[in-house]
Amino acid sequence: MTKENTLAVNSLPSPTWNRLHMNETTVTLPPLDGPCKADWSGAEVTAAPAPATVVSTGMGQEAEAVFASLETDRITAKANTDATARLTLCADDAKNARRVELTAEANSHLTVVMDLQSTADAPCLALETRVELAPGAKVRLVQLSLPGTDCTVVNNIGAHCGAGADFQLVQLFLGGKATYAGCKTHLDGDDSRFTADIGYLGTGDRTFDFNYDALQTGRRTVSNMNADGVLQDRSATAFPGFEPKGAICTGQGVVRDGQYITAKGAGVCIEFGLELVSCLAGEATARQIKEEIQCQR
Repeated sequence: MTKENTLAVNSLPSPTWNRLHMNETTVTLPPLDGPCKADWSGAEVTAAPAPATVVSTGMGQEAEAVFASLETDRITAKANTDATARLTLCADDAKNARRVELTAEANSHLTVVMDLQSTADAPCLALETRVELAPGAKVRLVQLSLPGTDCTVVNNIGAHCGAGADFQLVQLFLGGKATYAGCKTHLDGDDSRFTADIGYLGTGDRTFDFNYDALQTGRRTVSNMNADGVLQDRSATAFPGFEPKGAICTGQGVVRDGQYITAKGAGVCIEFGLELVSCLAGEATARQIKEEIQCQR
């Protein structure tokens, strides 16, 4: 992986009109190479030359292909045991990518904490994590992303849950220039669960592109996704009582400040949608759609 990569990532599960430019995100990444520096502690880590799992991921096939040739760090929690591991990952200007596989055998508990960093001159930090949970297993994955201010972060996750398995994901995105993150969890087993708690800090011109998808094919499966963040020194609006932390709340129906667009509630959903179209596809397209849907506001 030594050449620049232009990828289509974070495709919508249900595509909309192509002319809105919302079905996926195109991102151009600097040359990716790995593995980047990683310090593991806790559970035993083995190196594997190729991926062992076939779990699909949130960012999609083009992102998966970028990581496919990387050596893989593999952690396995044996059946009926508890295991804990910690990873400190640091990308630099030469090595900036890593791939991890987590396997939790039947009725095991695995906790993995990842601290994602970069040197000041690192253009990119790219990480793929695939998680396989056997019946009754529980995995808690915690990621703290705090790279340098000029670093682009690519964080791709895929998980598969057997019967009664429980996958818990906690992520904090606090640094970097841009963050592209995706997680796809297949709740294949009956009574399996997925919980995601995501926090972010929006400051300056920092960009976020998230895609979190739960495929619930098992019976009585449960998926809960929660996201909250801080828009530092930005104008914004919100439903009363839910004002974003750090932002200057105007009380208007829809507010756009740079790349951040916020809306006050369901009553302004059309205006909010048109503002998104204007940002992604241009003002002319937004006006055309407004006329086509007979919007009089």
